[in-house]
Amino acid sequence: MNKRIMLIHLFLIISVILCGCTNNATSDNSSESKESEILTSASDNNESDNESFDFFAAMNLCKLNDDNSTGEPLGFKYEIGDELVSIVLETTVSPDSSIQSDKLPVRVWLICDNELLPFSLDGGEFKETNEYDESEGYSHIISFNGKKDMRFVTVVISALPDHVPELKLGLYTGICTYTFVNTSSNSLDIIPDAVDENNYLVTPSAVSKGCFDFDKSSFENDKDTHFQFYEDFILKENDNMYIKFNCDQVNDEQEPLGIYYSLFIIIDGEIIPVFKGNKTIIVHTPFTSELKACDKTFEYAIPSTFLKSKGLHILQAVAVPYYIPNALDNIKNNTSYGYNGSSTNKTRVAKE
Repeated sequence: MNKRIMLIHLFLIISVILCGCTNNATSDNSSESKESEILTSASDNNESDNESFDFFAAMNLCKLNDDNSTGEPLGFKYEIGDELVSIVLETTVSPDSSIQSDKLPVRVWLICDNELLPFSLDGGEFKETNEYDESEGYSHIISFNGKKDMRFVTVVISALPDHVPELKLGLYTGICTYTFVNTSSNSLDIIPDAVDENNYLVTPSAVSKGCFDFDKSSFENDKDTHFQFYEDFILKENDNMYIKFNCDQVNDEQEPLGIYYSLFIIIDGEIIPVFKGNKTIIVHTPFTSELKACDKTFEYAIPSTFLKSKGLHILQAVAVPYYIPNALDNIKNNTSYGYNGSSTNKTRVAKE
């Protein structure tokens, strides 16, 4: 590990201690109610490669004052009624020096209870996908039609959504998520129906501590994993890619929470209906302990037909909370457990 990366890791540790603004350390009343992500290069996995790749993306949600100014941080609890809801989105994007771009596009989605939620950005039309140039200013107003029975609302941002990462320079994500719970909902404790067991396979020992990534091979046919950083996946006309998910979170006592997630797939910066015509699917792989992942892994085939043309494409997968047991109780001691989303890195896939 080179000195530059060591300094970045040291900076992260200091930031967590001073600000408490990483994914798991955000207070409901904190002025640093944000999720952030710093990704370093693939050189950590290859000692012969001394190049480094640094990418920083962060977001925060705030209340909107009556005079349209930015109010206090939203936190992870917010009361939603049957009316228009407007909140302030703040973002910061610092791409690696290798990314040459005059603009920093940021794409935004809202996920609510396993559905894409249409919303307005800065007074524009209501639609499922919005985008802005981060260099135009980092504060934007998000508005959506609220309903009292909404449970969890997640804001997802993707910085440089169409950018194709260089190989050996880190297949970064560029994605941040921020989830808050509707305190007026009376359905927070309703356990979801059982998931479709046909999409779950016995977990090989190679991923006994969990996984969330793409692979060209199915666990059903090949117990080895083929996650990569250094070369493209090559797909022929009838080939599949496989998304594999085995994730959960633990509370402050290191007990698994048993979270249900909404999972969706992004291809070339767009959310695609790969799940039998649906854009999202509920996944549930509860940890059996803080040291061992679920004994089954969700796996789903993505046919190459979803890649609309020959050539290079970018695949990503994102999972955000759909149901958190005892959700309100897991916001305590200035910490929120279970409210973090996850993302794979950008994965390069070439279609022949």
